[in-house]
Amino acid sequence: MMEKAGILGGTFDPVHFGHLKAAECARKELGLSRVIFLPSGMPPHKKAGISTIRERLRMLQLSLSEVGNAEISEEDIRKDGPSYTADTLERLHRMNPGTEYWFISGSDAFLRMPGWIHAEKLFKSVSVAVLQRTGQEDDTNRITALAEELLMKYGTEVRILSADIPDISGTVIRKAVKKGAGISAFVPDAVARLIEEKGLYRDDL
Repeated sequence: MMEKAGILGGTFDPVHFGHLKAAECARKELGLSRVIFLPSGMPPHKKAGISTIRERLRMLQLSLSEVGNAEISEEDIRKDGPSYTADTLERLHRMNPGTEYWFISGSDAFLRMPGWIHAEKLFKSVSVAVLQRTGQEDDTNRITALAEELLMKYGTEVRILSADIPDISGTVIRKAVKKGAGISAFVPDAVARLIEEKGLYRDDL
């Protein structure tokens, strides 16, 4: 029986409860043996991270206790140049040929995935767990239609998971820090302390 592992990618600048609750929901709903957080080195669709890679890694390390059987992969951040998800998954498959990977995505990102670089290669190599937040039901028809299309074209299994995931973004957190507002509702206490100690996000917007 193949191992089932989840992949949750992102800049994690900073990691927040939205990421953590999505990972834990997918782990429980899909019966994943582990969830791998995959911080991006240089994502092609975003500017480089505001905090350093080491700072983002430390924030992730401080957050792992919020998710059962979670770990961090540095596969992307070790790579020079832009990082493409399909290429990263190809390398992970080579290293762990007996693992079935589930790519964990929000509904907005899922609807954009067909436009990603090497999307066909990605869809042929993973199953996709789409986390649909409460209140995003208007997207259900589009998500379902895309899931059916991917199944027919590439054989991609897509599971749509309803979840009570907070609507949080790194931008909102960074703006709150700059204003001197509290962020305990957005990130674990250990992450909030690190942001305070390092003076992150105070002058970067």
